[in-house]
Amino acid sequence: MKILILDINLGDGSGFEICRNIRSTNDDIPIIFLSARTDDQDQVLALTIGGDDYIVKPYSLPVLTTKVKKILKRLKRKKLTTQVKLFIKMIPSA
Repeated sequence: MKILILDINLGDGSGFEICRNIRSTNDDIPIIFLSARTDDQDQVLALTIGGDDYIVKPYSLPVLTTKVKKILKRLKRKKLTTQVKLFIKMIPSA
């Protein structure tokens, strides 16, 4: 499983634009914004365009780790649920 951690301010672009581009083709990969920008508008925009979470720098490593684990656990459950549903569809009905 993969997870993307993005900053808003990048040397050659914007984390917002990267998030938009990814979300236009892939809704499955989790995206966490990790930024020094504390403005509410930045946080709302990041979540509105498809970010799964927003963490303000300086950040706590235990908090970041916990949030990553939570998102990956949710994805694992979702994947297992999808696999079970697909398996059930494959079972011939009597």
